[in-house]
Amino acid sequence: MNRLLILWLLSCLVTMPAMAEDLPIIQSAKAGDATVNGQGLPGLVPIVIYDLSYPARTALGSSTSMDKIGNFAVGVTPRLLQGHKLIAVDGKGNTSGVTIVQANTDSPAGPGR
Repeated sequence: MNRLLILWLLSCLVTMPAMAEDLPIIQSAKAGDATVNGQGLPGLVPIVIYDLSYPARTALGSSTSMDKIGNFAVGVTPRLLQGHKLIAVDGKGNTSGVTIVQANTDSPAGPGR
């Protein structure tokens, strides 16, 4: 019985990272950005970026452009708002984890922009 439990736990540890790699990933999301960059599995397009901070899940943009290693860039409208929660969904329905839009500390204009 203990051997079966140990084998089962080991099989879970081996398969879990493989499943996580199948999900699209949003690499960066800063307030004011008009593009969301990330990585997914090559060929699983379109990639759609959704904002979960509205009463209904809202599509901000989609793209069918992806390089051969899975990098994508999706133009979004409106520009990203700090604190909003984003997800990326690929053409197979795989959904990224939630990414929270961070403050844009690179902006020279500062607050009130």
